[in-house]
Amino acid sequence: RSALWAFCDCADMARSGTEKPFILFLSLFFAIFACVAIVVLAVAAQTSPSSSSPSSPTSSEDKEEYTILVSLDGFRHDYFDIHPGKAPTLESFRRDGVYADRMVPIFPSKTFPNHWSIVTGLNAESHGIVANSFYDPVFDEEFHLWSTRAVRNASWWGGEPIWAAAEKSGLTTACYYWPGSEAPVGGVRPTYYKAFDGSVPLSTRVDGVLNWLALNKTARPSFVTLYMESVDHQGHSYGPFSNEVGEAMSEVDAALLRLNEGLRRQGIEEKTNLIIVSDHGMTDLSPNRVFFIDDYIDMKDVFIVDYWPVCHIRIRRGREGNVTLDELFEKLDGANPHIHAYMKNDLPARFHFRSNRRIAPLLLVADLGWVVSTRSNFNRNGVISGSHGFDNEDLDMGAIFTAKGPSFKQGGINIGTIRNLDLVNMMAAIMDIHPPPNNGTQQARMLALKNTE
Repeated sequence: RSALWAFCDCADMARSGTEKPFILFLSLFFAIFACVAIVVLAVAAQTSPSSSSPSSPTSSEDKEEYTILVSLDGFRHDYFDIHPGKAPTLESFRRDGVYADRMVPIFPSKTFPNHWSIVTGLNAESHGIVANSFYDPVFDEEFHLWSTRAVRNASWWGGEPIWAAAEKSGLTTACYYWPGSEAPVGGVRPTYYKAFDGSVPLSTRVDGVLNWLALNKTARPSFVTLYMESVDHQGHSYGPFSNEVGEAMSEVDAALLRLNEGLRRQGIEEKTNLIIVSDHGMTDLSPNRVFFIDDYIDMKDVFIVDYWPVCHIRIRRGREGNVTLDELFEKLDGANPHIHAYMKNDLPARFHFRSNRRIAPLLLVADLGWVVSTRSNFNRNGVISGSHGFDNEDLDMGAIFTAKGPSFKQGGINIGTIRNLDLVNMMAAIMDIHPPPNNGTQQARMLALKNTE
C-alpha cells in the first residue's frame, strides 16, 4: 500500500508545470526501487521457513517414515533361552537391528504402570498409575484396570504420552490398544484408537495396523502402537517355564511375521522403525511362599486395594481410633523375613515410589516369588502359577527391547541393559519432535540410533 501511495504522489507532481526534470527523477526513482525490491525478495527467500527447515512443524507428509511400537506383555528378557526356537521372527529382528540384554521396568513391575512409563518416560510416583488397582484419597475412588470408566477418565493419567506430543507437533498417530490410549490425556487422543477387547485375534489387530498404514498419505499415521497379551496370560496361568508360554511366544511371533510381511507388501518395510518391547518379566509363585497378613493384624481395621507384591495399607474409615499406622507397622515389621514393611517415606529411594498421594502410607514389599494374602482369599483362590510386580531390579522382572528400521543401527548390535524410561526420548528423536517432560535419560537414543547428533 505504501508503494502505491508513493506512485500516486509522484503522478500528481508530473501533472504540474515541471514535467521534463521530473520525468528524469521519476525514472531514476523506479530504477532504485526495483533494485531494492529484488534484494529484499532474495533475502526473504533465503530466510523464510520451508518444509525442510528444523523450525517448521513436523507433519506426516514431511518425511515418509513410520514408527510402530509393539508391546508383548509379560515377555521375560531371557525367554529366548528358556524357550529356544519359539520366536524365530523376533530373533531375526534382533540379528538385523539392535537389542538389549534386558530392559529394566519401573517399580512396581506391573502392566499399567510400566506401559504408561514407556510412553511418558515417567516413574509411577510422577505419572500416578501406581498399580493396576489403587485408591486415590482426593478422588475418594478406586482405579482398576478392568474398569472402562476408570481407564477412559483422563484425570487418572498424569504426564504426556508420546502420541500426544506427536499430535501436537502435527503428526498423525494411532493406537491398536495401549493402556491410557482411550483417555483424552491433556485433551489429546490418538487420531485413531481402539478400545481394548481381549477377544480380538492377534491377526485382526495386525491387519488393523496395516489398514491404517495403507490409508492415503494425508490420513496415514506415522506413529502406531500395538499390544499383545498372550505371553503374559500364559505366564500367569502356567508359570514362566511352561510349554504354554512357549506356545504363546510362537503365537505372538507369528503376528510379528504377519506384520513385517504386510509392511513389505505395502512397500514401507524399509521406511518403518519397528520397536518391540515388553512391560515386565515373570516369576514362579508357590502356595508354600505365602504371607498371611490376617495372622498379624485385624483386617477390619485396614483398607487394602492391592495385596501383592506391593501391599498398600490404609486405616479403614471409621477405624482411626482403633489402631494407628505405627501400631500396624510394629505388628508387620519383621513378621516374615521375605516380607518387608515400610512407612511410605522410608521406601528405598531407587524405587522412586514416595511422592504420590495414591501410594498408601504403609506398605509391604514382597521378595521375589512371595505373595501377601489372607487365609480366606487363599482358601478360596489359591495362588496362581506366575506373576510380576516385584522389585524392578530383580532379573526375573527384566523386559525385552528389540528394534530395527531406518533410524536404528544394523547388524545385531547388543546395547546391554537399558531402562524403559529412556524410550520416550529415543522415540521423540526418531520422529524429530520434542519429548514430553520425563524422568528418562538419553542412553537408549545414544546406544540404539544411527544418528545421535
